[in-house]
Amino acid sequence: MSSFLKPAPQTSAVATAFVKLLLEAGFPEAGLQLVIGGVEAGKQLVTDERTNLISFTGGAAGGEHITTSAGLKKVLLELGGNGATIVHHDADIEQAASMCAKTGFSNSGQSCISVQRIYVHQEMMPSFTEVLKQKKVEQLVVGDPLSSESDIGCMVDVQAAAQRVEAWIQEESMGAHLLCGGKEMERASHRLFC
Repeated sequence: MSSFLKPAPQTSAVATAFVKLLLEAGFPEAGLQLVIGGVEAGKQLVTDERTNLISFTGGAAGGEHITTSAGLKKVLLELGGNGATIVHHDADIEQAASMCAKTGFSNSGQSCISVQRIYVHQEMMPSFTEVLKQKKVEQLVVGDPLSSESDIGCMVDVQAAAQRVEAWIQEESMGAHLLCGGKEMERASHRLFC
């Protein structure tokens, strides 16, 4: 029996390094196969009759496709999170704002466990919003993700950046107000920043 790891095409270097570490640690070589490829490679793994369990972490559309294609195979899905944080009336505003900024913008917000919604007690809303914006978010340094000086790195690809812009437009049409940011930054390299 063998396990297959098929990462997203954008993360193949990380997956390759992970498998290398597993093998160096003594994981049996025949027990893990790395499959590099896009959607077609994933489809083949999902529909292959020899596959008996599928574990997928990713977006809802991908999870739905896997579920409909997998037949009677066991399927474990961890799909796009929508992490929320609640700031109570007696919360330490500085600490709450700091944690929301860190967890909302880590990995450029491209993590299924990043803070995506913040519910703030109405009495705390003005002061919390001001602290989050001026003392936390506006102080974050956007730059090279490999630099220890940067708090926020690049988006994983052009599609991810475009999806973020589309989401901003949709959120504003539903009444959201943008407090800061909201525009693509000048590109210092081939990396994309939002």
